[in-house]
Amino acid sequence: MDRDYKALFTTLWENSVTGLALVAPDGRWISVNPALCRFLGYSESELQKLTYQDITHPQDVDDDVEMAGRISSGDIPWYEMDKRYITKYGRVVWCGIRVTAHRDREGKFLGYVSQVSPIDPSAYETRNEERRASFRWSTLVKDWKFLGATIGGAAYLIAEAWKNWRNH
Repeated sequence: MDRDYKALFTTLWENSVTGLALVAPDGRWISVNPALCRFLGYSESELQKLTYQDITHPQDVDDDVEMAGRISSGDIPWYEMDKRYITKYGRVVWCGIRVTAHRDREGKFLGYVSQVSPIDPSAYETRNEERRASFRWSTLVKDWKFLGATIGGAAYLIAEAWKNWRNH
């Protein structure tokens, strides 16, 4: 049975269209699948000489490192973000990443498991606009609820004051 799971894992790893990687706590690539190699233009052995920080776009490194630190410290179990990598040939490529902790049975942090999916830059802008619109809408709803509660409270106070004034 154990052998069947290993064979299944190997098949998934080798044939996935999503980039997959095991990453050391310091950011070194331990193991990467063929999809990630194709996406980034590096062989597995070339990536193993680099860290994810080495090939992450300079404007995205700090956010990525911060979130990875939160995983390793146990603050969060995973994170996802859109970011840019710089390929072996110097091209900037957008991707969505989802990163989780790799821990042993006792819970000791061993590194990261990363999933990397290419995204079209125009899709990135659309996704960001949808997030901004969603945030604006939720803020507007919260503001309206607050305003409604405030107006409702004020109306109640005015009605109570009116009753008190009429009764005196």
